[in-house]
Amino acid sequence: MTSRDVLALYEQTNAAGITIWIDGGWGVDALLGKQTRAHKDLDIAIERKDVPAFRPLLERQGYTETHVEYARPWNFVLGDDQGREVDVHVIVFDTQGNGLYGPVEQGVMYPTASLTGTGMIDHHVVRCISPEWVK
Repeated sequence: MTSRDVLALYEQTNAAGITIWIDGGWGVDALLGKQTRAHKDLDIAIERKDVPAFRPLLERQGYTETHVEYARPWNFVLGDDQGREVDVHVIVFDTQGNGLYGPVEQGVMYPTASLTGTGMIDHHVVRCISPEWVK
């Protein structure tokens, strides 16, 4: 995934009223304000309510679900024939604003504070995971 690919997807989701947070390697690079290495994929966090609009948006661009062993309803990968991949982390907000990731009983979440980060990709501001929460 090039920075151009990331920004195109980010802008398209924004235009469609879909909020995403850049996570993973691109999220780290956004926080640093520069690309430090090549990235195979783009990791994003997205609200479950937006997935029904997000999937068709990417499908119209040639993305289909890619088989990965760890795929779950809350974590799946969409890829295209150019080798681009989007690793989708689906969250549901609880009453405190935490993004619950997966079954509640597992206790995995994106804490409210983790979803307040901003970074830069090619001089464009993007939402990303806050530096304190980057793993």
